[in-house]
Amino acid sequence: WHDLDEIHPLLPLAVITQEDGGFYKHDGISTYHLRGSLVNNLQTGRFVRGGSTVTMQAARNLFLNRKKNLARKLEELLLAWLLDDAFEKDELMVLYLNVVEFGPNLFGIGDAARHYFQKEPQGLTPSEIGWLVRLLPSPRPLYAHFKKGHLNRGHTRSINRLLRLLVKRGHLAEEAYV
Repeated sequence: WHDLDEIHPLLPLAVITQEDGGFYKHDGISTYHLRGSLVNNLQTGRFVRGGSTVTMQAARNLFLNRKKNLARKLEELLLAWLLDDAFEKDELMVLYLNVVEFGPNLFGIGDAARHYFQKEPQGLTPSEIGWLVRLLPSPRPLYAHFKKGHLNRGHTRSINRLLRLLVKRGHLAEEAYV
């Protein structure tokens, strides 16, 4: 278990930038993103976008199964609302970072930092943080990049896009972005 003071300060900022820009403003649920996801999913006829906030993802990782269906999404919504009501935002971020999946049987930032980079979360570089955070949309499929020992161009571009956005928002110094 790692508290925020044991984690590189860029990591929660990167997670919020990628996963949930309104994390500190909403009550665990973003109706804006849920509405957009619902439209996308209805247009395609399948679940292509979840619209889950960091709190919803934590609820799913803690309490729910991996099956994508409307009933699970409703449970996720209720649990996220209850978690948001019970915890402070920084506590929710700590919870999320310690339970989120970073690959097959890799849960939490401590296991992920040690597995991928042989480091503790405090010692990660911005590039390593970008790489880990970009795993979050689909950690199991993206694990294949790690197993192959190299990234494809699309994944490399997405990491660089995240790092540039962190620079633009003032979370990362330009010279630290390499």
